[in-house]
Amino acid sequence: MSERCTATTAAGRRCRAWAVHGSDPPRCSTHGGRRERAAADKLAALLEQTTDLDARIAGLGNYIDAKWEDLNVRELCLLLDLYSKMLGRVTRMRRARQALGGANRELGEALLQVLDEMHGRGMKT
Repeated sequence: MSERCTATTAAGRRCRAWAVHGSDPPRCSTHGGRRERAAADKLAALLEQTTDLDARIAGLGNYIDAKWEDLNVRELCLLLDLYSKMLGRVTRMRRARQALGGANRELGEALLQVLDEMHGRGMKT
């Protein structure tokens, strides 16, 4: 739910502007609400979703590998289609994550470094 800014104006009245989403305390952009926090929250959510989707993709790939000989052509086509769609989605999510990282470059670079380290340890990203 949206909140109003909690700052006081120069005239001594409470500000009537809407607070920037995710600012703490709730502040409008004029009174110091930071949009970077909202971008950081979106970036963290995308990172979590991307990690979850990567795990699902890996699980599906393992299932296809294990059941390769037992699957009929129709089942294999359906599973490979699903696998392809999941890869496309995670690619779009990574692009969105990079775009959000541009709004808050230092955070984006730090997250990409963490992802590289995770990938180096054999974790899927």
